[in-house]
Amino acid sequence: MQSLKYFQLAQKEIEINKFGKLTFPKDDLLAMKMAAVIYSLTGGHPFFTRHLCSFVSQRYPERPLTVSIKMVAGLVEQYLEYAGRDFQEIMDRFSRDYPEERDACIAIVQNGGTILLSELTKASNKKINLRHLLGYQIIQMDGDKVCFVKALLAQYSRNQSADLKINC
Repeated sequence: MQSLKYFQLAQKEIEINKFGKLTFPKDDLLAMKMAAVIYSLTGGHPFFTRHLCSFVSQRYPERPLTVSIKMVAGLVEQYLEYAGRDFQEIMDRFSRDYPEERDACIAIVQNGGTILLSELTKASNKKINLRHLLGYQIIQMDGDKVCFVKALLAQYSRNQSADLKINC
């Protein structure tokens, strides 16, 4: 299982290098950690992966640019401001087309990014359909545990919830 995870991270590193203009550290372990950070932020979604990598690249114009976790972490809030309309579009579509899943998404975020499926169903007194959240790889399930995958979308949702901008 560990080798599969390593392979998946290596695959993400290749995709990130292809989509973005970033160079990862030559050290394999650091490169894998960097790929894991970007993957955890974007959920591996090609558009958001490329968008984030390009954003980091634009903010650090010196070349060659070797990216660090600290560099990316320091830009998350700025990136959320920059890409907010894309994240809001996702939330708006869920509000319009799948309001139960939007509510589940918000509940997961408000619970710190992880919640038991039984807690979601108990809160609504009915079965919850998470088909689209799973299909769009916004969440993943591990047994009864539901986890948010796209940390950037989770952070955006938290910020918007605090500002009461999510159409609940």
